[in-house]
Amino acid sequence: MEILGVGVPEMAFILLIALIVLGPKDMIEAGRTIGKTLRKIVTSPTWKAVRSTGRELQQLPTRLMREAGIDEELNAIEEQVREATDFRIDPRRADPRPDETGAVPSAEQGVGSDPSSEDPQA
Repeated sequence: MEILGVGVPEMAFILLIALIVLGPKDMIEAGRTIGKTLRKIVTSPTWKAVRSTGRELQQLPTRLMREAGIDEELNAIEEQVREATDFRIDPRRADPRPDETGAVPSAEQGVGSDPSSEDPQA
C-alpha cells in the first residue's frame, strides 16, 4: 500500500522521526494541521484538474494509436506472433535423436519403433 508514493516502511520511519523531533504533544497538533491542509488540497478544483490531466496523459498513447489506426495493425501483428509461436508438436516426431543403430527415426516409423523389425515389402 502506498500513499503519495510513500510505502509503509517509509511512513513508519517518518512517523518515528517526527515523534523524536516534535514529541508526543506537538505531534498531535502537527497531525491535525497536516490533515486539514491535505483536505483543502484534495477538495480544491486545482487538485481535480491535476488528476484529470494525469488521467488524460495516461490515456494519450492509446488514444493516439487508435486515431492513427496503429491499433488494428498492432493487434494483427500480435495475432501473427501468437499463431507463429502456438505450434503443436507431433509426438511421433518429437524426439529426432538417433536410435542404437545411429539412424534417425522418420515420421512413418515413429520414435519408439525398431527400423529392423518393420517389413520392407508391406
